[in-house]
Formats: sequence, C-alpha cells, structure tokens
Amino acid sequence: MSSICYKENTGDLEIPFDILSKGILYAVKKNLHNIKIVSPIEKTNNKLDLSPLAGNDSIYSLYIADDINLKKIDMSPLYGMANIKKITMQYLKGNIDFSKFRALETLYITKADAEIDALNINTLTNLLLVSIKNSNCEFISSLRNLNTLRISSTSIENLSGIEFLSSLKSLRITYSPNIVDISTINKIKTLSYLYVEKCRKLTDFSFLKDNESICNLFLSDVDSLSFIPGMKSIENIKFWNLKDGDLSYLLNSSTLKNVDFHPHKKNYNYSKDEINKNIDK
Repeated sequence: MSSICYKENTGDLEIPFDILSKGILYAVKKNLHNIKIVSPIEKTNNKLDLSPLAGNDSIYSLYIADDINLKKIDMSPLYGMANIKKITMQYLKGNIDFSKFRALETLYITKADAEIDALNINTLTNLLLVSIKNSNCEFISSLRNLNTLRISSTSIENLSGIEFLSSLKSLRITYSPNIVDISTINKIKTLSYLYVEKCRKLTDFSFLKDNESICNLFLSDVDSLSFIPGMKSIENIKFWNLKDGDLSYLLNSSTLKNVDFHPHKKNYNYSKDEINKNIDK
C-alpha cells in the first residue's frame, strides 16, 4: 500500500503518484512546500496524473523521480503553479517548456532523451545538467541571471555559448569524458569558482593563463601548473594529480594564499606544508 513519507534529510515530502491528491492535501495541512513524486511501491498500470497540482500556490519545490515514465504525460498542470521556484526532473523533448515557469530559480535536469531546446528562463539562477545530449552550451546562452552551473556525465564537448552568461560565478564540471575545450570561460568576468573533476580529455589548463576572475580552483587531474602565475585573482587551488610534479610555479603567484592536494606523490618537488609556507613569504 502506498504511503506518504517526509524525508528530513532532504526536506521533501515523498508522495507516490497514485495518491498525489491525498499527498498535496497533506502537504498543505502540514505547511510543507517541497514535494517529490515517486513511483508506488506496488507496480501499477496507471500513469502519472498531474492535475492535482493545477493552480497550486503552496508548493515551492517539485521533484519528479527519474523512474517515472513521463512520455505522453500532460505537463500543463504544472504551468499554473504560481510559486514554484525549484524543479528537478528529466527532460523529454517537446513535452515540457520550462520557460512557462515564471518564478523558477533552480532547475535540475537529471537526464534527457534528446538535445535540450534553448532554455529561456529569465529568473533562473541555479542550473544542474546531468546526462544531457547537447554537445555545447549554446542552448543556455540566454540565461543572463544564472549564478551557478553544474554539468555532470554529459556529452558536452565544449562550452560554446557559456560566454554570454554574464552573471555566472560558479562552474562545476564532472565526469564528462567528451569535453575538450572550456577556454570560453575566460570571457566571463564574474566567474570566481571553477571545479573540474574526472574529465579525461581535459587536463591541459594553460588557457587559464591571464584569467582575470577565478579565485578558487579545483582540478582533479592537471598536466602542469605553469599557468598559475599569470592568473590575476587566484587565491586557492586544490588538485589530486599533477602530472609533471612541479609545484615551483606556485611560488611565482602574487595572489595565491592556499594550496591543497592529496595524495602527495613521489615526483612532487614540494610537500603541501612546504609550498604553503613558501607562498606566504
């Protein structure tokens, strides 16, 4: 039998879709504003019916679990949710138009069945893209108020289009094996945080030489740190694997304040303590 469950760790009220109406009433009664629609425990031939959400103004965050089949599901009831600020769901081409959510601030796309069409959401400040099929970032180029962008396990090859994100402060790219070029980030004058983890074709970061805005940098794998002295605002750097082992470049940075790496490898010419003591001088 399906039951409603509040998850304290996420703050979501989990509602099996076969009792969605009941779950919405419960959320209103308990003054809960974040819901996650999940599949019923027992298998059912019934499809998701979103009509109980039509006109709702008490839900701020909506999460639709990935295992729910959204094909041929009418998504239009969601467009009337006046106060929805966060949505987490998969993307089905032609089935959902995120631009119709007028107060949306956070969007987490957890997978996609095709390339995502252009996103035109003026209010969006936080975007997560997982397992998408686009090869570049041109589809998000109009998100001028976006502050935070996370890209994970995608088919993206380059970040063309990202240079138009004039408010972007934080960029995180993880487990994207096809990405080879992110040099366009140098055109973003607001970008202060860059995190790159396990992107196997992206280990040469020499393009960051002369970067004017990045303060905090994490690189899981990097060929050389020779570019660091040329970075105008760099303060903190962390890495896991430095191929050439030469940390002496860090001593030539006039702005660097902290260095962190793990593990220490035999070919490294400074320990973590040694390099941090020397950059303070």
